[in-house]
Amino acid sequence: LGASFTFVIETAATDLDIKTDGTDKFVGGLYMGKSDAAGKTFFSGASNDVITLNGTTKGGIVGTIIRVTAIASAKYAVEGINLASGTVVTPFADA
Repeated sequence: LGASFTFVIETAATDLDIKTDGTDKFVGGLYMGKSDAAGKTFFSGASNDVITLNGTTKGGIVGTIIRVTAIASAKYAVEGINLASGTVVTPFADA
């Protein structure tokens, strides 16, 4: 517990998944920032084990930083600033 993994996007993501092993789930949220200041925060659901970045509405634009930290058995805390464009939608999903 306590191990952290930081993901920094240096090249726009077009189809990038940050996944757990399927048993572990994400808890927490990500702020989705946009150039027009119309950002939004999305929270993970109880069954979410994937963060998908697409370079636009789900984020993953250059400069995105996401950190996941093991906090308990089968739980990773997620936090970060996910840069997006267009009409933003949640990057959290189930595998």
